[in-house]
Amino acid sequence: MNPHRPAHCVRVSTLIATALASATLFAADVYRWVDERGVTHFGDTPPSAGAQRITLPSKRPTGDDRRQERTQRLLDEFAAARAEKKAAALEQAKALEARLAACDEARQRQHEYEHSRYLYEWDERGNKRVLGDDEHEKARATARADVEKWCD
Repeated sequence: MNPHRPAHCVRVSTLIATALASATLFAADVYRWVDERGVTHFGDTPPSAGAQRITLPSKRPTGDDRRQERTQRLLDEFAAARAEKKAAALEQAKALEARLAACDEARQRQHEYEHSRYLYEWDERGNKRVLGDDEHEKARATARADVEKWCD
């Protein structure tokens, strides 16, 4: 019995494990050959001749892989929901800003209409036409209604 045989077996086992791990990680081809001294070798590049290509089993999804996929899918869904909420909040903020601007404008117009002695409008020739009392009161009522509409 050869005293170096157990060490040789350990070396071959280590080589096989390394070859299988690297082949799985890098998806490289694995070859097996026996040299002229009878030593079995494994590697990703075969010698010039006499190497046998080894087909490694493909990795099947495990419970951890499926759990990781589910987790990633949930994270993606949460990110999409957050983006939708952010877009909706931004849209609401824009609408509120527009409403506040319309309210300010309506209040200014109401103040002007309530505190002015007379109102006028431009006619088709570009001349000022002063509004009568009924028209002035109607403009004031419209201004009050605009304030109610925009300024809750």
